[in-house]
Amino acid sequence: MNDSMEVLMKVGFALVQSPIKRGSDGKATLKGAEAVLNGNHLNGDAINAGSVVWFPGDKLRFKSTVYHAIDRLIQSYGVAWGAGTLVPLAKLDQLIHEFEIEKGRFMNEVDLLQPVYDRLIDDHKSKQPAAVQSVIDAVRLPWDTFRATFKIHMPTPSVFQPLTDDLNGCANEIVDTAMDEISKDAQGMINKLLGKSQIDPKSIKPIKRLAEKCKDFAILHPAFGSFSDAFDTLAATLVPPLVGDKQMNVLAYLGVLADPQAINTWMTNNQAEVDGDLLNSIFNPAGTTSVAPAPVFTPATVAAPAVTVDGGYDWESFGI
Repeated sequence: MNDSMEVLMKVGFALVQSPIKRGSDGKATLKGAEAVLNGNHLNGDAINAGSVVWFPGDKLRFKSTVYHAIDRLIQSYGVAWGAGTLVPLAKLDQLIHEFEIEKGRFMNEVDLLQPVYDRLIDDHKSKQPAAVQSVIDAVRLPWDTFRATFKIHMPTPSVFQPLTDDLNGCANEIVDTAMDEISKDAQGMINKLLGKSQIDPKSIKPIKRLAEKCKDFAILHPAFGSFSDAFDTLAATLVPPLVGDKQMNVLAYLGVLADPQAINTWMTNNQAEVDGDLLNSIFNPAGTTSVAPAPVFTPATVAAPAVTVDGGYDWESFGI
């Protein structure tokens, strides 16, 4: 790996757009149907008479479960920015790897329906009036067609470069957004832990992920690094069972992150001026290479001479 690639992977950001998430809802729109209100038949362009449920909706609940899991996964790696999420380039391979795992889980849930697909429809149909049964038979999809409706796809991320010359202002905006999200995440974790006799060791994993997120953004503000360091010190003491002082220390740590006033004080006490050259290398990575800059939301298409990069992700899609 050449030096410029190492610099870019350490300090650059990728803009990850929201994944495309699709899948049949087991419904079909009824064309020409009329609505009935107080005995009156209603039709016309302003009337939506509804649809027929030909596949039991309770068997498709896994869709929203996986959708939410994917959204939480991406959010845990970065901060919201426009229609996407800013993710440190150094963590992009790891994010994509975990995304592919969730994507595989989604399609596995779909495939589990295949052996019982027709039976589920027939059981659902048998509970409907005869006229509705005929409609279900007319609109039900063959298995292959049904399966083909399910899709989760992540658009190719792009190297993030702000459309502004005020790089310091951009950095401050990212810092503010990150701290707001971290504070809300910490409060959510507190809400799940309060009132319990002890902390389940599994509950430490999302806290650790939150601390790692802080560390990833320390390049923009040293307070992020101190948040992460504080967790490392705390984590060394967290040997189960997590009760008593250990439990209180975890809640105290989250309490600081969840308190906007405490966060403001912490960040003020850890204030430092970010070097202009460093900001330029973060937000204008093309300045450290011979590659033309990639606009926000648009993947780079120009590839530099071949370099060896660990991981299975195609870094050439970033033009680096």
